[in-house]
Amino acid sequence: MSVEESSYEAPVWSGVDGQWKTLFGSFADMGVSVEWHDFECGNTLDWSRSFHPESLEICVNFDGCGTIRSSASQTTVINPQTVAHYAVEQDVLPADRHAGQKHRFMTIEMSRPWLTEAVRGFEEGLNKETRSFLDGSVTRGKRTRGFSLNTKVKRTAEEMLQPPFSGLSANFWFKAKVLEIAAHTLQDASAELFCQRQKRLAMDRVDRVKLALARDLENPPTLNVLAKEVGCSSFYLSRIFSDNTGMTISRYLRNLRLEKASELLRTGQCNVTEAALSVGYSSLSHFSKAFAEMFGACPCVFPLKDRKK
Repeated sequence: MSVEESSYEAPVWSGVDGQWKTLFGSFADMGVSVEWHDFECGNTLDWSRSFHPESLEICVNFDGCGTIRSSASQTTVINPQTVAHYAVEQDVLPADRHAGQKHRFMTIEMSRPWLTEAVRGFEEGLNKETRSFLDGSVTRGKRTRGFSLNTKVKRTAEEMLQPPFSGLSANFWFKAKVLEIAAHTLQDASAELFCQRQKRLAMDRVDRVKLALARDLENPPTLNVLAKEVGCSSFYLSRIFSDNTGMTISRYLRNLRLEKASELLRTGQCNVTEAALSVGYSSLSHFSKAFAEMFGACPCVFPLKDRKK
């Protein structure tokens, strides 16, 4: 981070109890930056002081509420588990973070020149707020747009907290991740073909089912509960899950349970009975049979077999 950028934002976060750090880039030097925020504030925080003029910012909001006032008549509340983007011109864009809450969010700030170059040739696929920012015609009432946080954006943001590369490779990797989030957030949904939209929604539902199953392997939600959670019928959910994964929900759950059990056995955290119970098997014989079918060895000898390799 440049000295200029550090001195610009540091005073905003200096009084909060928690963490603010730059994960990638520098808005001042590169025209793009990725920052992580994890803090609590006893009083309402003037969030607008962290916004860079002439920028478009994406906020991937995990916890805590923020408020942005685009005009006297338009206020956007950024709730937990949402993603929003907002254009910041030379004039102040009033915004705050609510008092007495845990705030966890990632911000991606992009300058007009950086974003212009990144989307060159594909401007027509952007939503109207982003196009207005790029051509400099953004108005006070059309600065902000928010969406529910889908699993792909959430997963990409979480990956950026633990990058697998450093140095030059990290530079390429982070730029790709920034563009991946921008692609999901800044596109014009109305220009998306119906079949493409349906495929994207189906994949999002499948991803949400996978997360729901992984939350509690011992007592997983039923098919009806899963269908209600992702907003479709149980019949439709079963079909799209099979189409997208090549297996039924029950088969996927079984594999998930057995993979977790194998990890518990391999690391010595549990014995066979404990491993079976922790992933939802009440019958040790059923567990042993399923485990042997998947891994080619009984669970009682699996750790030994694994160490011999």
